[in-house]
Amino acid sequence: MKITGPSRFNWRRTAVALAAGSVVLAMGGFNAAYAQSNTTGTLYGEVGATAGAKILIEGVTVGGFRREVTPDATGKYQVLSLPAGEYKVSLIRNGSLERAETVAVSIGQSREVSFTVARIEITGRLISRIDVGNTNQGAAFSARELDRLPIARDIASVIQLAPSTVAGDPRYGGKNAPSFGGASASENSYYINGFPVTNPLTQVGFSSLPFGAVSQTQILTGGYGAEFGRSTGGVVNVTTKSGTDNWEAGVAISWEPNSFRDAPRNLVYPKVTNASSREGQVRQWFQDNTRNSVTTSAYVGGPLIKDKLYMFVAAEETQTRFSGTRVVDNDPTSATVGWQERKLTQPKLLAKF
Repeated sequence: MKITGPSRFNWRRTAVALAAGSVVLAMGGFNAAYAQSNTTGTLYGEVGATAGAKILIEGVTVGGFRREVTPDATGKYQVLSLPAGEYKVSLIRNGSLERAETVAVSIGQSREVSFTVARIEITGRLISRIDVGNTNQGAAFSARELDRLPIARDIASVIQLAPSTVAGDPRYGGKNAPSFGGASASENSYYINGFPVTNPLTQVGFSSLPFGAVSQTQILTGGYGAEFGRSTGGVVNVTTKSGTDNWEAGVAISWEPNSFRDAPRNLVYPKVTNASSREGQVRQWFQDNTRNSVTTSAYVGGPLIKDKLYMFVAAEETQTRFSGTRVVDNDPTSATVGWQERKLTQPKLLAKF
């Protein structure tokens, strides 16, 4: 007997960010508004002599961002609520550019940029950096870092890069329901652009989005503030990309062929003390089961009106085909036992203006 099923869309783990709350509109000199402080970072530093000094911050990967601050009497400055991304920080003295640096700001972290001594340029690779501006425990990864890491293109794989995190039980959500520090998989919280996206019914798992739309991912395992509520395990905090003054686009295809998988084993009746006529016989036939998966994704972003209006759109679709034996209620003698072929389509879309 052959059982076939039509293609179906599965929107259970699909995020479509088209709601007004997720749309960021930056017009003229206005800066974008965000849901809450857990999606931003901080810049701070010193400038030495304060006479005629100002700090100009311009977005490199944050389109249209421009902010100017004046150091206090001690020469110190601090800029809060910066959207995650790269910035050009310039020291302007008496109207002239004195020095400038380009730095990356991560979500929930502080970055120091000081202009107090003569500039010394050191070339090399950044291994690690201690953030003394907060008590968060965990890790943060930018899109550029994730592109260089050999991991699957999904948030669940990024989570397992942080210390004290493990994949969940396959019967309890698997990779999409990880455990933080030994806590239950239902004790975690998930955010996208500051909005909670945890499964509201079971608290296990979360809504996903196209991986090409991820700008930064912050995994918190402890020490985080009260803005991350309803969590005794860990927090996953994701921000999405935005358009900039430069057009950019990308395409990715991921293929998982069945030929690269190990053959599944058949389930047989166990040996028992009393001899049985079924002992050692096949109970369920699995060795011919197959699973093929293809994920196609693309994104494009840029200025609709330079320095005023930006757009970013990302789309992703995963098609998975299954074939194998089918057993109802774990009863191999049931009349519904047979061969099944299924196709699962999971589309994801994010649009940001």
